[in-house]
Amino acid sequence: MKSYILKPLVYLLFFIIITIILLPKENLYFYTEQQLEKHNIIISNEKISSKSFGIQLRNGKIYYNSIYFGSIKNIDISFFIINNIINIDTLLIEDSFKNFFPAKIDNIVISYELFDPLNINLYAIGEFGEVKGFYSLIENKISFELSASTKMKQDHRPILAQLKLNKGKYSYEYRF
Repeated sequence: MKSYILKPLVYLLFFIIITIILLPKENLYFYTEQQLEKHNIIISNEKISSKSFGIQLRNGKIYYNSIYFGSIKNIDISFFIINNIINIDTLLIEDSFKNFFPAKIDNIVISYELFDPLNINLYAIGEFGEVKGFYSLIENKISFELSASTKMKQDHRPILAQLKLNKGKYSYEYRF
């Protein structure tokens, strides 16, 4: 009796894993690039390499409205059954934008989990401090909390003035 239940589940799991491995990941990335382009965001000069469960981009340059914004050392996109993760290492902001954004973001992690299907989780760490947040798919709202570094408090006071201070942490919510 147990084999009637277990056998189809094993076949289903095997089918899902093979589908993920054989999925044309570069095509998914190019589709994502087309969607970003609709918002005037372009990633160029990146080197793309496919992995079994994901894709890796190296040395990309980011443009917004045809203006050079910064460079990314590495983007690792992983597709798993239970969660999908985008891990961005070393985002360097162009000098002309340093008044608006901290110059270097060490790591950004964006994750989507099967057990929390209505939210996309966000985490970032860099010169600004540490950010934890989420994007709600239902409410079309982004919320995050910033633990600001000393450098952020000194160099980017106008940005912090736009955020709410609560128990030593800065928070922000925006509905699209």
